[in-house]
Amino acid sequence: ISLRERLGNYYFSYLQTMEDPNWIGITIFATVTGRCSPPQMRAWGDKMIRVVAEELRAHFSPNKKGRLGQLEIEMAWHLHSTFTHYFIRKYLYRIPVIGNHETFVAAVVDNFLDGCGARPNQKDR
Repeated sequence: ISLRERLGNYYFSYLQTMEDPNWIGITIFATVTGRCSPPQMRAWGDKMIRVVAEELRAHFSPNKKGRLGQLEIEMAWHLHSTFTHYFIRKYLYRIPVIGNHETFVAAVVDNFLDGCGARPNQKDR
């Protein structure tokens, strides 16, 4: 199964699972007010982002070894933040968003992967 399809499946599932205004509100409130444990959130985020970053590296730089670089981690966060910000726009800002998750996810994943592919083997900064 291609990286494009795996990312698409993951983020489609993520949107379907997280599509709950109460959950989004609780998460944002808990984070902003400090009621959410930063170490717990960091552990969850780091684990999920690391998997995405490792998959991106394996796809774009299969011969690269060693620890993930800061840019690799940042690019994985960049991809993920598009989906989290979708909910912020929808539920916090109350800005209309595309309702078809499948179309949205496919467009975001395509845009991201095609953009990354345009600059292969970029040095990590």
